[in-house]
Amino acid sequence: MKKIIAFIICISLCAGLAACSTASGNLSVSSRPAESGGAVPQVTATPTPTSTPADLQTPTHVPVQTVSDELMQLMENVIITAAPGTAGSSLKAVTAACDMVNWMAVNHPDAETIQLTVDGFMTTYTDKEEALWAFDLVESVYIQMKTDSAAMDSLLEDSGLAAEDFVITEDSMTATGRFFAAVDKYR
Repeated sequence: MKKIIAFIICISLCAGLAACSTASGNLSVSSRPAESGGAVPQVTATPTPTSTPADLQTPTHVPVQTVSDELMQLMENVIITAAPGTAGSSLKAVTAACDMVNWMAVNHPDAETIQLTVDGFMTTYTDKEEALWAFDLVESVYIQMKTDSAAMDSLLEDSGLAAEDFVITEDSMTATGRFFAAVDKYR
């Protein structure tokens, strides 16, 4: 008896699923005369279009983050990456410094944008001591990048990075220096 009930339940579930999958479009009801003379409602399924009309498609234009927003995100990532007490934070600071110089090379922020962004970030960040510690660590790597290329090559190798993976230009180094000068205001 249990097997029969289980079989009936399975059949009804399968029939229900099959019925749901065939009615994927819109339903429309129309009346047509029946052979006996009365009107019998007729239900027909209208298939759902597989493509969306051009005027209803999602726009491809997505708002782009501003340079300030991206720099704030970069600052947050630097703090997370090189946070005090994080295992391997000195080697992670190498990655963070390279990311920062790379970002500066790609985005070319001006001095005013850097200063305003750092001001906005530092006035709202709750743990300034943690932020300054992380920025100091990354700045020490930045100074090595500028002054001692042999030591920097060794740091990159120890961090599992390669110099050719990063865009380091005079402009990006200058912009990174401006960033650390802006941070110095909060020491």
